[in-house]
Amino acid sequence: MENEKMHLRHVMLYEFRKGVSVGTAQKNIQSVYLDRAPALRTVKKWFGRFRNGDFNLEDQLRSGRPSGIDDDIVCALVEENPRITTEEIAERLKIDNSTALRHLKKLGYVSK
Repeated sequence: MENEKMHLRHVMLYEFRKGVSVGTAQKNIQSVYLDRAPALRTVKKWFGRFRNGDFNLEDQLRSGRPSGIDDDIVCALVEENPRITTEEIAERLKIDNSTALRHLKKLGYVSK
Protein backbone atom coordinates (compact mmCIF):
# COMPACT_ATOMS: atom_id res chain seq x y z
CA MET A 1 0.00 0.00 0.00
CA GLU A 2 2.72 2.47 1.02
CA ASN A 3 4.76 1.66 -2.10
CA GLU A 4 1.75 2.23 -4.34
CA LYS A 5 1.01 5.53 -2.62
CA MET A 6 4.59 6.67 -3.25
CA HIS A 7 4.43 5.44 -6.84
CA LEU A 8 1.25 7.44 -7.48
CA ARG A 9 2.94 10.54 -6.04
CA HIS A 10 5.76 10.08 -8.55
CA VAL A 11 3.15 9.78 -11.31
CA MET A 12 1.50 13.02 -10.12
CA LEU A 13 4.90 14.74 -10.13
CA TYR A 14 5.49 13.45 -13.67
CA GLU A 15 2.12 14.84 -14.78
CA PHE A 16 2.88 18.16 -13.07
CA ARG A 17 6.25 18.43 -14.82
CA LYS A 18 4.57 17.67 -18.15
CA GLY A 19 2.58 20.84 -17.55
CA VAL A 20 -0.90 19.31 -17.69
CA SER A 21 -3.79 20.63 -15.62
CA VAL A 22 -4.93 19.00 -12.40
CA GLY A 23 -8.09 17.64 -14.04
CA THR A 24 -6.21 16.21 -17.00
CA ALA A 25 -3.61 14.66 -14.71
CA GLN A 26 -6.30 13.01 -12.60
CA LYS A 27 -8.03 11.64 -15.73
CA ASN A 28 -4.72 10.33 -17.11
CA ILE A 29 -3.91 8.60 -13.83
CA GLN A 30 -7.42 7.19 -13.50
CA SER A 31 -7.32 5.78 -17.03
CA VAL A 32 -4.34 3.65 -15.99
CA TYR A 33 -4.94 2.93 -12.30
CA LEU A 34 -8.75 2.80 -12.34
CA ASP A 35 -10.16 2.56 -8.80
CA ARG A 36 -6.68 2.85 -7.24
CA ALA A 37 -6.21 6.34 -8.70
CA PRO A 38 -6.09 9.28 -6.30
CA ALA A 39 -9.13 11.52 -6.02
CA LEU A 40 -9.16 14.90 -7.75
CA ARG A 41 -8.79 16.60 -4.36
CA THR A 42 -5.60 14.62 -3.68
CA VAL A 43 -4.12 15.54 -7.06
CA LYS A 44 -4.98 19.22 -6.38
CA LYS A 45 -3.23 19.03 -3.00
CA TRP A 46 -0.06 17.57 -4.51
CA PHE A 47 -0.04 19.97 -7.46
CA GLY A 48 -0.34 22.82 -4.94
CA ARG A 49 2.71 21.53 -3.08
CA PHE A 50 4.64 21.19 -6.33
CA ARG A 51 3.67 24.75 -7.38
CA ASN A 52 5.04 26.01 -4.06
CA GLY A 53 8.37 24.32 -4.77
CA ASP A 54 7.82 21.40 -2.39
CA PHE A 55 8.83 18.28 -4.29
CA ASN A 56 9.23 16.08 -1.22
CA LEU A 57 6.95 13.08 -1.82
CA GLU A 58 7.00 11.90 1.80
CA ASP A 59 4.02 12.52 4.08
CA GLN A 60 4.31 15.68 6.15
CA LEU A 61 4.45 15.34 9.90
CA ARG A 62 1.05 15.80 11.46
CA SER A 63 0.37 17.70 14.59
CA GLY A 64 -1.78 16.34 17.32
CA ARG A 65 -1.28 14.39 20.45
CA PRO A 66 -0.30 10.79 19.84
CA SER A 67 -2.17 8.19 21.80
CA GLY A 68 0.02 7.38 24.75
CA ILE A 69 -2.37 5.13 26.62
CA ASP A 70 -1.41 1.49 26.58
CA ASP A 71 -4.08 -1.18 27.13
CA ASP A 72 -1.80 -2.75 29.74
CA ILE A 73 -2.08 0.38 31.90
CA VAL A 74 -5.88 0.30 31.75
CA CYS A 75 -5.85 -3.44 32.46
CA ALA A 76 -3.60 -2.92 35.50
CA LEU A 77 -5.98 -0.28 36.88
CA VAL A 78 -8.94 -2.64 36.51
CA GLU A 79 -7.05 -5.54 38.11
CA GLU A 80 -6.04 -3.26 40.98
CA ASN A 81 -9.66 -2.17 41.49
CA PRO A 82 -12.31 -4.18 39.57
CA ARG A 83 -14.97 -1.61 40.56
CA ILE A 84 -13.11 1.37 39.08
CA THR A 85 -15.28 3.65 36.93
CA THR A 86 -14.49 5.04 33.50
CA GLU A 87 -14.46 8.49 35.10
CA GLU A 88 -11.78 7.41 37.57
CA ILE A 89 -9.70 5.82 34.82
CA ALA A 90 -10.03 8.94 32.69
CA GLU A 91 -9.04 11.18 35.60
CA ARG A 92 -6.03 9.07 36.62
CA LEU A 93 -4.71 8.73 33.08
CA LYS A 94 -5.65 12.29 32.06
CA ILE A 95 -7.69 11.09 29.10
CA ASP A 96 -11.24 11.65 27.93
CA ASN A 97 -14.05 9.50 29.34
CA SER A 98 -14.85 8.12 25.89
CA THR A 99 -11.21 7.07 25.43
CA ALA A 100 -11.27 5.19 28.74
CA LEU A 101 -14.52 3.48 27.73
CA ARG A 102 -13.10 2.53 24.32
CA HIS A 103 -10.09 0.87 25.98
CA LEU A 104 -12.34 -0.99 28.42
CA LYS A 105 -14.50 -2.28 25.55
CA LYS A 106 -11.42 -3.32 23.60
CA LEU A 107 -10.20 -5.29 26.61
CA GLY A 108 -13.60 -6.94 27.04
CA TYR A 109 -14.45 -5.33 30.37
CA VAL A 110 -17.61 -3.66 29.01
CA SER A 111 -20.36 -5.34 27.02
CA LYS A 112 -20.74 -3.90 23.55
